[in-house]
Amino acid sequence: MAASVDLVTTAEVKTYLGISGSTHDTLIAELINIASEFIEVYCNTTFSSDATTDKIDGGQEFLITTKAPIISITSITDLEDSTAVSTTDFDFYSESGRIYRINDNHLYPGRQPKWFLGKQRYSVVYQAGYAAVPEAVKWVCYEVIARNLKILPTSNSKGRWTQPEHKNMKDETAKGLTMVLTPQEMALLAPYRNREV
Repeated sequence: MAASVDLVTTAEVKTYLGISGSTHDTLIAELINIASEFIEVYCNTTFSSDATTDKIDGGQEFLITTKAPIISITSITDLEDSTAVSTTDFDFYSESGRIYRINDNHLYPGRQPKWFLGKQRYSVVYQAGYAAVPEAVKWVCYEVIARNLKILPTSNSKGRWTQPEHKNMKDETAKGLTMVLTPQEMALLAPYRNREV
């Protein structure tokens, strides 16, 4: 799975790290892709804005989308009888991607209404993600890249940057990547995590 979007640009990373020149642009671009995917998987969140269609099981209090946050819902169709669910019959929690029924109290008096039972009964067409990558997420991405960037100052008298020794970072043979988050980074990402799916 590739990231839905690169969370930062090569230019942004170079500015953050104080790197000039284009010698390491390929390595930085590879690390951006890897770090972006790592953060999206960790958060279980899409940071781009995507039009998505999910087929979701019924019988529960919530329909839970595969991507979050939900920006808008275009339609929900009950595939059992191919009828559209009225927009007045549901609402959603954007950040967690949970859709719940409203205005069905005559079916389930005194209880939270449930979606009708059925395997992949509902087709949900929706827009999910973010219009722009949140700054906290970008900062974590910079830090993950910085930990993994194999450009270290040499001890030679000229003080030049060494050429990193790397293969394609996506290769299984590429060793030494540190894809872990510090407690501070986990705290920054906590508001963007979707633990429901």
